[in-house]
Order: sequence, then C-alpha cells, then structure tokens
Amino acid sequence: MRLSVAFELSTAQTITGDMARSVFPLVEQWLEDTDHQKALAHVGNGRLPGRYTDKIDAVFCIAFPEWEAGCQAFYADKGPPLRDLVTQAELEIYQYALLRVLEVAYQAMCAKRRASWGWVTETASDPLVDLVRRIGPPPL
Repeated sequence: MRLSVAFELSTAQTITGDMARSVFPLVEQWLEDTDHQKALAHVGNGRLPGRYTDKIDAVFCIAFPEWEAGCQAFYADKGPPLRDLVTQAELEIYQYALLRVLEVAYQAMCAKRRASWGWVTETASDPLVDLVRRIGPPPL
C-alpha cells in the first residue's frame, strides 16, 4: 500500500474580511457556501481584482469604490478598519448592500448570464444602497 500526501500553497483571497473583518457576519456566512463563492468567480471574467487580500474587501470596494483609498490605507497600516469609520447602522446598510450584490451575482451565475461587476452593482442598487453611496467615507 502506498500513501501519498500533497500540499498546495495558496495565495487565494480569504472570505473572513480584512479591512471589513467581522463587521459583515451575514456576508461571511453567505460566502461559506461553495456555490456562492463560485458566483464571485463567474462575474467579471472569473476573478476579483487582485489588490485585495480578502473577498469581502474586494466586493465591498467594487460596490463602493469611494472606499478604495481607505481600504488600501488600511492594508498599508496607514488607516483604521472600517468598523472604526462608520456607525453600526451604516454597517448594517453596507451589509444589506453587499448581500444584494452577492445575490445578483449568484442569480447571474445560475442563469448562465455573463455579467460585469458594474452590471451587478447597478442591478443591486436601490434607494437604501444609494443613500450610503452618497454619504461615502470620511476624508482621509
């Protein structure tokens, strides 16, 4: 009998949140499902932008590009995490928005529809999402 063991080193993005760590528990829970993670790969030609260490951060900054600078500042140890920049009420609205974006991505995958991140975020938009988009991040 022959036993073989293989190890794979991965630089894949996590799903636990980095800049957005633990502030979006429902998003983390949603992404635990393998099919839901496949939806992320389906949109945008099969990959999330590579400048994020985490899938939630990537989707957050895709949905709210005005937070990109804050996210990159956090990664460079020059800025605080998201939870220190917004209220709990705003976090709940952002979580709602992210879940809408992820659900639209998932529906596109299930329908075998090619979709860009721009189309997904536009389709997921609603008055509540638009409100937090207008508020935006505090100045750096």
